[in-house]
Amino acid sequence: MIVLSLGRHWAVILALKVTPVTFSAEVGRLFSERHFAGCVGQGYREGKTEVSMQERFQYAKAYPDAYKAMLALNQAVERTGLAPQLIDLINYRISQLNGCAFCLDMHSKDLRARGETEQRLYMMSAWGEAPHLYSSRERAALAWAEAVTRLEDQQIPDAVYDIARKEFSEAELTQLTLAVVAINGWNRFNVAFHTPAGGYKSPIVRKTG
Repeated sequence: MIVLSLGRHWAVILALKVTPVTFSAEVGRLFSERHFAGCVGQGYREGKTEVSMQERFQYAKAYPDAYKAMLALNQAVERTGLAPQLIDLINYRISQLNGCAFCLDMHSKDLRARGETEQRLYMMSAWGEAPHLYSSRERAALAWAEAVTRLEDQQIPDAVYDIARKEFSEAELTQLTLAVVAINGWNRFNVAFHTPAGGYKSPIVRKTG
């Protein structure tokens, strides 16, 4: 199995041999129209079938109330009082788990703008193996967010809950769970409808020094 990153989506090709080919003009036009021409590289061909990535449709336009509801959920998360950097760390990690390229692009840029280090970003997928890079509060939040997202065996382990409760009050843990629910919702909309990644510009003023 060969896994290739094309735009905002992982294209899986079940083949031992793949031949790189140029994206078609039509695909290039679709990306260009959305200002994502920089994401267009090479496509791959399996036999006579070209593997490419296209946005299915813009769900925010198809049903604006759904988008408004998600924005309202985001605003509720922002009002919780949890540190924005912590929320973005959670957003980034959960987007890794869900394979949402659009959200990974967004939250990595926001984190860098907040002054996040490259090392912590690169280690995020293996944060448990690098505990010295993250605070006890961050580790508790990451473990909780992963457990709530995965729901392995349809439950959250008591050990994960106990660690989270040492770092977060009941209200804070409820707020953190709301943040996890929100990013999982965004991931599912963007993955389901192939929202193109790469064009996000962070509104956060980048920290220097």
